[in-house]
Amino acid sequence: MNADDRGESAGEQTEHLLKILIVGDGNVGKSSFVHRYVSGQFNKTYRMTVGVDFSVKLLHWSDKEKVRLQLWDIAGTKKLPLVVPRILKS
Repeated sequence: MNADDRGESAGEQTEHLLKILIVGDGNVGKSSFVHRYVSGQFNKTYRMTVGVDFSVKLLHWSDKEKVRLQLWDIAGTKKLPLVVPRILKS
């Protein structure tokens, strides 16, 4: 099967989407980790995440594939068991 048979032109890339949840206790560095991975920069001053923070990183996996990562930074609170199921359903 060639690219035209799949509805793609030969120059197009296939894109994959992955949703990654970053969960854990509060004040352990989840936001710092996500920010460093997405932007390549480290910020020494962070405030505790309230609810959910969302970032996207696009990876050019190969000449024919790219991967879009949705990084969900979830606040480390006692309400975590209530929040995660809602995010997983979306």
